[in-house]
Amino acid sequence: MREIRTSGLEGGGAGNRSPYPYLVVLRPAEQQDFAADDRVLLQAICQLWVRGLAKTHQLQTLRQENAQLREKVGSSVMLGASAAMKKLQEQTRKAAATQATILINGETGSGKELLAQFVHDHSPRAAGPLVKMNCAAIPDSLIESELFGYVKGAFSGATRDHNGKFAQANGGTLFLDEIGEMPLLVQSKVLRAIENREVQPLGAEATLTVDIRIIAATNRDLREAVRERQFREDLYFRLDVQNLRVPPLRERLEDLDELAAHFLKRFCAENGLADMAFVPAALEALRSHSWPGNVRELWNVVQRCALNAAERTVTQADVEQQVRRQT
Repeated sequence: MREIRTSGLEGGGAGNRSPYPYLVVLRPAEQQDFAADDRVLLQAICQLWVRGLAKTHQLQTLRQENAQLREKVGSSVMLGASAAMKKLQEQTRKAAATQATILINGETGSGKELLAQFVHDHSPRAAGPLVKMNCAAIPDSLIESELFGYVKGAFSGATRDHNGKFAQANGGTLFLDEIGEMPLLVQSKVLRAIENREVQPLGAEATLTVDIRIIAATNRDLREAVRERQFREDLYFRLDVQNLRVPPLRERLEDLDELAAHFLKRFCAENGLADMAFVPAALEALRSHSWPGNVRELWNVVQRCALNAAERTVTQADVEQQVRRQT
């Protein structure tokens, strides 16, 4: 009975490591020596094995490089060195390291979703999913089924089981954007789901246990909404464990140069364009604007400036033209 032993790149035992793979074939002394055909076959096997091993290592290297690139490109960052942003960055890093529920306040376009992404990326749940839901973008009649899911036959048109956002976020984070627009009837069910970590899909008899972190965001004053009975007080207090306020762009204009340069570089990279830059007068023109649409408005203006600039520099005239168009 012949015995074949192989080794990868690590070589043999701890005291005999080799930089090359090798193959050892053992046979009892009473058996006949290998014939020429046997040796040709063994040589072919060894060659195929070495090639396959090299391909395997090459594939592993490519996967590692791709993962590193995805992490580098997809990682969230909070730009800005203003006092307001430094304070927010410090608060956010501390909150991200915990499992606490977070309520993000900020005007439309100020970057609440980016902040939620940053929290998730720097939290113990970073390896899990981040599921996002804009409560203002879904009709009241559908929001419950989107949140909690449903089973086949639960209602007309339910031809298959559907996992809701709570179930999809299991093991990760659920981001409820514009939660101030959520209907009152659904708010009570969301409160129970957050407190019990259980959801019951529409039409189902059993409940599902979910392991999630909740991040909610709103551009409304929820305390005022509670006083006006438009938002449940118990849900508000359940969400407001850690409150993070994203300052509007007009309160941190010292960050505008960095943001504008970042957006311009990003736009050129995404569209295969040569690098561009703002002239100093163009940046001054940007700083003189009130930015009611906040960072989202700045991103739109920068894109249009890049598209309409005659040269590889964005001028004051380019900025003024695009800002006027915006207003």
